[in-house]
Amino acid sequence: MVAAEREGIGLNVIESFDQPWKRKLEGTVGGHWGLLGGDRSPKFSLQGPVSGEPEWFLLFALSSGLAALMLVPAVRRGKRLSAVRWLCLAVAAAIAAALLAQGLRDGFDGSRTLWDWLVLAIRSITGVAAVALMLEALAVAAASPMPQPIAALLGAVQSRRWPVGAWRDTALGVLRAVALFDAATSTLCLLFDPRYRDFSTALLAVPACAFLLLTLAGRYWRGRDGMPDADLREERLLAVVLTLAGIAVAVLEGAANHQALAWGATAVLFALAILLDRRGKGAAANHRRNSVIAPSSAPPAASSGP
Repeated sequence: MVAAEREGIGLNVIESFDQPWKRKLEGTVGGHWGLLGGDRSPKFSLQGPVSGEPEWFLLFALSSGLAALMLVPAVRRGKRLSAVRWLCLAVAAAIAAALLAQGLRDGFDGSRTLWDWLVLAIRSITGVAAVALMLEALAVAAASPMPQPIAALLGAVQSRRWPVGAWRDTALGVLRAVALFDAATSTLCLLFDPRYRDFSTALLAVPACAFLLLTLAGRYWRGRDGMPDADLREERLLAVVLTLAGIAVAVLEGAANHQALAWGATAVLFALAILLDRRGKGAAANHRRNSVIAPSSAPPAASSGP
């Protein structure tokens, strides 16, 4: 500030200190306007070289650890994969881990209430688990898992039994349902009540890309005839809501808001993971056929004439 005064550069210091209590009233940004943190400690150095990301090494270590963790299932089950295939799996894990690390960093800055921390934990666990199972499926191409539909999961809960099928299908179904519901509700909140809300694009992009790759892999490996029927009406409804709301958010915010554009694009990618799933078509046709009232097979009543 002394140098700015000497050079005649005007400054506008809105607040000297962060006020985290404003988080509930003004969102993440509202509580972090200050040059100093809420504990009166410097938030960044005012001298020395300028760094775009002072905590880059911590983020690098975190993303490297997450990438290694998510590759464990693929390493355990993948046998005799080519070097190119392992490279592709490693690159996918590294990209997902970088997005998770950035999302966690943003989440730690923005989380203040118990609900904030709970949502951050659910999103992080969902992303890590979805990518790990996706990488395992890509490593074992002969047996691509198919996420259980929401209808099947709810039916199992109502009947108090474990869903029919492999545990990986059930796990992927639960993860996809949680991530899809979170994405749809978050997008609706950004559309109808956007003030002071954050764009958690990095954490949304992880499950979106994971399930899109899983859907494309299933279409390639199983083919049209190898896709089992499944009731995906709930998933398709959420996908349509996610697509329309995501596009609306991007249009209303405008081209200058790159975060809104990224969120809208990620929402469409997630919706494609559902809409490109071929399993729902046969089930929908069967449902329509079964909903038609069949003619009665009972014999006609005897006439009561004289």
